[in-house]
This record gives sequence, C-alpha cells and structure tokens, in this order.
Amino acid sequence: MDVAFAELPYGVRMRCRDIVTTLGCTPVSYDGPWMQIAVCWPLHATLVAIRTAGLDVQDSATHYFPLGSDHPRLELRHDGFYPGSKGFWCYTRGRPVVDEMLNVRTP
Repeated sequence: MDVAFAELPYGVRMRCRDIVTTLGCTPVSYDGPWMQIAVCWPLHATLVAIRTAGLDVQDSATHYFPLGSDHPRLELRHDGFYPGSKGFWCYTRGRPVVDEMLNVRTP
C-alpha cells in the first residue's frame, strides 16, 4: 500500500515540489501517493526531466484540459490537439521513487 503524498516526511514533499517548480511546472494538488502537476512545455522534455530528477510519472494520467477562463503563464499553455491554440493545461501525476529522496532529513 502506498503512503499518501501528504503523509510523506516534510523534506521529501518539499524536495518533490522543488523539482517541479525548478522545471517551470506547478504543483497543483495531492491524490493518494501522487502529486498532480501542471506541466510546462515542451511536454516530452519536461516529463523526461521530472523522471530524471527522481519522480515517477504516471503516463496514463497525463492529459490536456481546456484553460477556460484561467490565465496561466505562457510556458504552462499547451496546444492540445489544436496546433497554435495554446488553449490547454497539461496535467500529470508524479511521486518520489528515489531511495535517497526518502532519506531527506526534516527540519
């Protein structure tokens, strides 16, 4: 059974958030062991960078969502399946998987 993301040690949660924000993405919410992430573009390169930094990305949860009345930074806007539109969010889910990350000391 996975530990809920919100119940992970403080240092681990903050390290995950730092990884995401350093890459230009935005942590959005928590769902069980996962952190929902608004991904910046270029999408593929960003997902690879998130994985390389030590987070497991759930590919089946990566999806586009219409912006509606939201006004995110340009780098968080995606075309979806409409080239040039920049009218979509792209969300995915990530969780820590690197052993060293789970050994982070808490303040």
